[in-house]
Amino acid sequence: MSNRLLEIRDLKMYFPIEEGMFKKTTNYVKAVNGLSLTVNKGETLAIVGESGCGKSTLARTIIGLQKPTSGEILFEGKNILEFNHQEMHQLRRDIQMVFQDPFTSLNPRMKVGDIIAAPLKAYKTTKNVKHRVLELMELVGLKPEYYNRLPHEFSGGQRQRIGIARAIALEPKLIICDEPVSALDVSIQAQVINLFKDLQKELNLTYLFISHDLSVVKHIADKVAVMYLGKIMEMSENETFFQEACHPYSNALLSAIPLPDPEKEKTRERIVLKGDLPSPANPPAGCVFHTRCPFAQDSCRENTPPLEKRGEEHFVSCYFPVEHKPAEKARSVVN
Repeated sequence: MSNRLLEIRDLKMYFPIEEGMFKKTTNYVKAVNGLSLTVNKGETLAIVGESGCGKSTLARTIIGLQKPTSGEILFEGKNILEFNHQEMHQLRRDIQMVFQDPFTSLNPRMKVGDIIAAPLKAYKTTKNVKHRVLELMELVGLKPEYYNRLPHEFSGGQRQRIGIARAIALEPKLIICDEPVSALDVSIQAQVINLFKDLQKELNLTYLFISHDLSVVKHIADKVAVMYLGKIMEMSENETFFQEACHPYSNALLSAIPLPDPEKEKTRERIVLKGDLPSPANPPAGCVFHTRCPFAQDSCRENTPPLEKRGEEHFVSCYFPVEHKPAEKARSVVN
């Protein structure tokens, strides 16, 4: 228990659908629907899944930007949903966020030095703010002469480094990364991922890393959780996931990873899911994935499979998990 930094228990985040002149609530969008997971100190837990599965909603709920419908969010053993204003103010020092878009997350009218100094001034953590800002800039690979420049003068990768410097300014215990490299070029993605890993070692950081790119996840995550329509489908350690993933949805995601060899890419078999992600306002009964699952049977349509343990740190929510390992061709790009 002492090693657990963040623990989420049966979290639900429903958004009301209002209609008519009097804004009567007729239904709810179930963005996060009974989700549970644990993040240990010093590790990186990656949340993966299609767009619309609730990954970003989960991030905003954890950091306190949205109040969940029900459930518990425990940070260092304390339920943050019961915190008062002063306790939440302190919590935001310990939980920071790196956003997806490195441009819109920065104030275009503020200079780099002021952007990074903003959290330091808000919490009055140091007297020599400029000296601390320059230290942070050096830590993330920014030159000191950039101090008085504006965000539009930088490339996407440099802007994301500014956002990372701002996030680590208060020495947080947990950083939520909401697809922090998806808007960057592939070569820049590698640099930023390496920066995240270096900072984690140096500052003893813990990451909740949200992504839809399994190639990125392979290189940064310690554990992987697959999310679909507001629920966790599979969760395991990184190596176990990429070698022994057994949920049909996980295997479909793995087969979508492109191969660097064009000839192998043409000949390999890919798992193509039929249909689109169902509406979170009307999720399917039973297993939420059964409408697209090639192995679905009557029991899948009638009952929701529990998240059961299949091995050491390996949990799967499926009545008919895939027993064979994912095809080697599907994984070779990330090995």
